[in-house]
Amino acid sequence: MISIVVIDDEIQDIERIKYLLHSQGDLELRGFGKDGYDAIRLVRSIKPDIAILNISLALYCGVEISHLLKRDSPSTAIVAMGSQLDINLIKRVVNEAVAAYILKEDFNHLAEILRKVHEGEYYFNPLICTQAFRILASLLQKPAAGDYIPSACKKESDFPAGLSRTEMKILALIGEGYSDKEIAGKLKLKNGTVRNYISRIMRKGCLKSRPQAIAYAIKNGLSISSQ
Repeated sequence: MISIVVIDDEIQDIERIKYLLHSQGDLELRGFGKDGYDAIRLVRSIKPDIAILNISLALYCGVEISHLLKRDSPSTAIVAMGSQLDINLIKRVVNEAVAAYILKEDFNHLAEILRKVHEGEYYFNPLICTQAFRILASLLQKPAAGDYIPSACKKESDFPAGLSRTEMKILALIGEGYSDKEIAGKLKLKNGTVRNYISRIMRKGCLKSRPQAIAYAIKNGLSISSQ
């Protein structure tokens, strides 16, 4: 059973999500709230598999609060939900630990999206994919000492030198576009174990999001064959 919480200050959206998930035997809505305080409370107490956040939340923006929720519950996947295409928010989503960015038009196949996210995949509404790739390209062009190297490191070689052999393999596979589930299969690990490894990699590398991890791996030529 995939546990889900929804944080949205629009009652109509919550009711629609409740209706859509009601008939899905493997998706369970465990709680819902209306603001950032509710999000923190629910995620801390329930530790859901997925948290759906309206990105225009009152009392904390949904994007800004995502890293706080990941700190309290690293295994919880964050799905950001918006009502329109907002380029500035897309840029912020790329820099946060968000697994999906959906628009309300995605509600018709919400159950499928949530299952994919639970399996370690990422989803961006097709309308924003082009913008997301442009942002990723800009990340690849940034100096390594910026987003990809810990501020405590004096030179690029300091990271990823602190990673274990398994962490290096996982970082290389992330760079090659593999999902958490696919990485688990390749390395014969449990999905939860892979997620824990990725959390450590992100922490050691001061990486805020998977796109940044992908960008770092590509920029530095990491590949599974070299590990």
